[in-house]
Amino acid sequence: NPEADIHGLDLSTLACRGPISFALQGIRKAAPRNGLSQIPFHGFAEAFANFCFATLRVRPEVVLALQAIQSVCQQVVAQELVFAVDFERPLRLDEFRQFQRSATNSAALQIKQVWTAAL
Repeated sequence: NPEADIHGLDLSTLACRGPISFALQGIRKAAPRNGLSQIPFHGFAEAFANFCFATLRVRPEVVLALQAIQSVCQQVVAQELVFAVDFERPLRLDEFRQFQRSATNSAALQIKQVWTAAL
C-alpha cells in the first residue's frame, strides 16, 4: 500500500507495535556501556577560577584591602612622584633618563615606607 508508506516507514506495522514504539522509531540510541553518558567538556577549572574571583571580591576584607590600595595609588598620583616633569632647561636624553630613574626610585622608596608603616 503506497499511501501507508511515508519516508520508507510502513505505518501499518508501526501502528501495530503501539504508540510508544511509533514515537521512538528512528530516535533510539544504543544504551551506554555501564550506564554512563559522556558529558561535554565545560572547562571546570576556568569556571571555578571565575567563580572564586567573583566571590572573593565581595568579601569585606577584600573590599577594604582594595579601597586601601586605591587610596595609596591616588595619593601617589596626587603627589606627582612617579614622573619628573619640571625641568628648568632642555635636557639631553641621558640626563632625562637619569631624572626619570631618580624620580621612580624615590617614588618606590616612599611607597615602600608608606606600605610598611600601614601594615
